[in-house]
Amino acid sequence: MGLNRRHLIEKLKSKSNIDKDKSQRKRREEYYDGYVREALVQIWRIFDYPCGQRLEPLLKTETTEKLRKLGELKISGETAAKLKKISFRTIDEKLKHQKEVERIRKKYQKKCILSFIRKYQ
Repeated sequence: MGLNRRHLIEKLKSKSNIDKDKSQRKRREEYYDGYVREALVQIWRIFDYPCGQRLEPLLKTETTEKLRKLGELKISGETAAKLKKISFRTIDEKLKHQKEVERIRKKYQKKCILSFIRKYQ
């Protein structure tokens, strides 16, 4: 045939996202924006830091509307509608950074409290 081996490999290889650089890949449009993330963090703190599986049923009910009426949560109607549709996996993904921040805060808070107690005993 007379064709080079590398040339044949390139021609037969499928053109998928794997072959492209990360900068060239087509990104999905983000449905849950920063407003949803902020509202999730507020609700997560109000209900004492539950996991996504426990937080999802609370969001599906009228809990967000009650929090909005009480003034605890200041979000738009569009954000409230998005919170009703969100799945527990997405909740965990959106809260991943905040959980890490809280974990670090608690870790170093204990040291500060212990040093404060020792100092004033």
